[in-house]
Amino acid sequence: MRIRLLFGFSFLIFVFGCNQKKADTASNASEIQEIKGDSIKSKLIEKIEFDIDGNGQKEVIVLKEFLDLDTLEVEFNGQNKSFVSISTVYDSVRNKNFIERSQVESPYLIIFKTLKHKNFVFLNERPDFAGPTNLVFGFKNGEFELLFDNQAEQIELLDVDSLNTTYLVLKELVHEPGFKENYTYVSYPKFELYKISDESVEYDSLMSIEYNLEHNKNFVEYLKMKNPVVGMREGERTPRLFDLDTINQNNNSVITGRWKLIEVYSDPGDGSGDFSSVTSEKLLIINSDNTIESNRDLCHIWSSEETKSTASYSLVNSTIVPNNCNSEKEWHFELEEENLIIRYVCKEGCAEMYKKLQ
Repeated sequence: MRIRLLFGFSFLIFVFGCNQKKADTASNASEIQEIKGDSIKSKLIEKIEFDIDGNGQKEVIVLKEFLDLDTLEVEFNGQNKSFVSISTVYDSVRNKNFIERSQVESPYLIIFKTLKHKNFVFLNERPDFAGPTNLVFGFKNGEFELLFDNQAEQIELLDVDSLNTTYLVLKELVHEPGFKENYTYVSYPKFELYKISDESVEYDSLMSIEYNLEHNKNFVEYLKMKNPVVGMREGERTPRLFDLDTINQNNNSVITGRWKLIEVYSDPGDGSGDFSSVTSEKLLIINSDNTIESNRDLCHIWSSEETKSTASYSLVNSTIVPNNCNSEKEWHFELEEENLIIRYVCKEGCAEMYKKLQ
């Protein structure tokens, strides 16, 4: 297919690009020093000299961190480009493809050239407890500016000769959208392509789809799903693609209906507890709109007095939240074989088991 030919030519460009001469750096990464001035501590991270705008003169790029202000700064020819972050540090650029494209030797930033012979500065920052943030600096209206800021995984700088365009290829960071009983899953990771033009870096939806079709198996199936996730059913070893909406609908059809209390669990405190049969008229009516109705008080496990009460439930979190309790309460439930088990909060451990009525 066409995209494969494009990638083939791009690979040749990458190989030849690896042999270009590296620019000199004015300081090495190991020469990090702390500078004190005006009672504000700053840390020099990197200083590089390079003819970035092609005017024949070497410009000076300085990376600096103001420690007390939690501010990162990229200084270009004495002009400060500061931006505030929360507990953020500059991260080294580790992606091999990016390093090979760089025209400077620095662990903190790369300077790369697009097919249109424009130079851009790429670097990472890394918020604590989060993935890398990709930053692209370039010239806009003649001024050195931050053009792009996106939190994702670096994949490659892709040259597409037929379009005379260079793309920044990123991969969405996988996050945990929740959990489901008997399932372990995460969000479906997909590639995103950003077109690097003279003065901007913009998302290209068509090229993103084409790239995913080439590199992401099951992407066609993914496009047909409303809420795709990747994960495993309990007992499986190989992750596969699921539609979370379908999982929820299937579980919803199982849990909705009328349920009658048949057993209760109690424990004297030594771990020897077990379920025992009870004679009870307690009923639950579980509706498809995530609501529950009962003829007993859902705020308390041992309620035997007939009274109407309601609750809401979540299939994603497997929780039941009763309404109109004296204090906020939340019970967890699970489906075990053909029974519904609701687990309550108590010191010795207590639960109820319900059987679905036909």
